[in-house]
Amino acid sequence: MLKDLEREKRILDKTYCDRMDGYRYRLVKDADSGETRQEPDRIYENRRCALSLSGNDAPEEGTITDSSTSKYTLFAAPEILFRENDLVVVRTASGPIYEGRTGRTYVVLNHGETPVKVEKSV
Repeated sequence: MLKDLEREKRILDKTYCDRMDGYRYRLVKDADSGETRQEPDRIYENRRCALSLSGNDAPEEGTITDSSTSKYTLFAAPEILFRENDLVVVRTASGPIYEGRTGRTYVVLNHGETPVKVEKSV
């Protein structure tokens, strides 16, 4: 069974053609003003991954500007763990760059799956 898991992990690794950086926000208190603000802390840098479109909704009608939402899943090595509302920037092999908020990573034996709500694409 261990041999099968290793073989499956090697197969999955070949699908990780994208690269990502992950950030987690922390509270920082300004020494001069005493104001507390959030600053991103990089937790992952240039890690291999695969971003997959998992759902594409039609635009909602009845609003001034119709909007649509797309749901993505980030596949990566099992040691890459995101929490709710972490920030991820994914540079896809095909060119576009996606920036969004994550949900909590679900780990399967040889990979992790993280839901991503894309907020910006370039």
